[in-house]
Amino acid sequence: MTDVTLIYPPSYFVETKNAEDLLKNYNMGKTKIGVWPPLGLLHIAASSREQGISVDFIDAFVLGLSLDELMERIDRNRPKVVGISATTMQIRAAVQIAERIKAKYGDSIYVGIGGPHISIDSGFSSRFSCFDFGVIGEGEVTFPKIVKEILSGNAPKKIYRGEMPEDLDALPRPAREMTDILDYFPVEDPYVTLLTMRGCPFKCIFCSRIAVSDKLRFRKAVSVVDEIEMLMKQYKVKSFVFLDDTFTLKKSHTMELCNEIIARGLKIKWSCNTRANTIDEELVQKMKEAGCNLILIGVESGDERFRNEVVNKKINDKDIANLRKWCRKYKIPLGCYLMLGFPGETMTEINKSVDFAVRFDMDLMSIHTTTVYPGSKLHEHLAKEGKIDVIGQWDKYAKGELGAGDLSLMYIPEGLTLKDLQKARKKAYLKFYFRPKIIAKQFMADVGSFRNLKRDALTAWQLLKHGRTSKDLK
Repeated sequence: MTDVTLIYPPSYFVETKNAEDLLKNYNMGKTKIGVWPPLGLLHIAASSREQGISVDFIDAFVLGLSLDELMERIDRNRPKVVGISATTMQIRAAVQIAERIKAKYGDSIYVGIGGPHISIDSGFSSRFSCFDFGVIGEGEVTFPKIVKEILSGNAPKKIYRGEMPEDLDALPRPAREMTDILDYFPVEDPYVTLLTMRGCPFKCIFCSRIAVSDKLRFRKAVSVVDEIEMLMKQYKVKSFVFLDDTFTLKKSHTMELCNEIIARGLKIKWSCNTRANTIDEELVQKMKEAGCNLILIGVESGDERFRNEVVNKKINDKDIANLRKWCRKYKIPLGCYLMLGFPGETMTEINKSVDFAVRFDMDLMSIHTTTVYPGSKLHEHLAKEGKIDVIGQWDKYAKGELGAGDLSLMYIPEGLTLKDLQKARKKAYLKFYFRPKIIAKQFMADVGSFRNLKRDALTAWQLLKHGRTSKDLK
């Protein structure tokens, strides 16, 4: 028996496991794509264990567990508390788990919900009686306190606001030992994810993070690199992914981190996400010296005016062109994220997005249709106009009344259809990835790995057949 079972769910549980179901959970022929260990939940596991609470951790997502298989593990452990962390797209599975637990165990197991969805929709746990409590925001400090109250015989409150840790370096490191790194990453070249900061000050129209907190907190460079060295020894890895929203947000922080990696002589490679207007040539050069081998930027719209006036991205084409020039100079691949379907968007703007990655000679591209999330500026905009009941729609999704690909969960500009957006996305993928230059480059990168060749062949087939990749099937 354990005190707590922490669960990271898939998007939803299905009755049978077939190829399409596996694809929807990012599994292509047993080669995982786009799946990260849930660091937030692993932080909570580590904080709980530090408080003397016994913890079992289950990533039902990456393990591809059925609901019955998940319940078998809960039956074996018989925890007093089950904590489920869910993004908006995972909220259906979270409800499926909670309903099954409450139906079988009633009040002998308390079920809590945390993660991004309840943090942007604080009333969610009150509307779904299968959850005994919910935690809004960060849970490392608050969740162990709730568990101790329950273990002492007290019933939890319906909702808690998570206490925000000010010093990120004071937190115990994520309990990665509760996972198997090879469940997430290719055997030939496994890599590890980590964070150097929390918070984001920007207010893009599609993002719901602003509804939670935009408070910035940075880790010390020494602490981050200490963790890198520990991970190198623990997992025998030399590849890392920094999951910060904007890795180069604070130049002095990024420079200090790169200098620390260089000073210790670490021969590693790593990638990051950032914004084209928070980086200069000096920083690109330093990042290359410290091992950076991929930079990804959010562009969202290929039309500069639309990108800044509607999406509120505040990034100019000149910023992107400069970064493209510097990355080419220092031989760092550059990729971009694009979106289709914003208020007022026409085929003119959409076609500029379709052509963008080729026009700027990007090395990677990901393009998605815009989904309306609670807490985003887009949600507020549509709610004021009375065009869509976002909370109501996601509640229907959570109950299983709507599917993940339902039209009403996406924003479709007036005068366009969902099919228009899907066709544009397919055109963008085919135009970019089926150029001889890209095919040759990817083949050379994969030539020594059958697993990677198989993965990319499956991805190419999905692009040709559906005009989407596994990452489009969240």
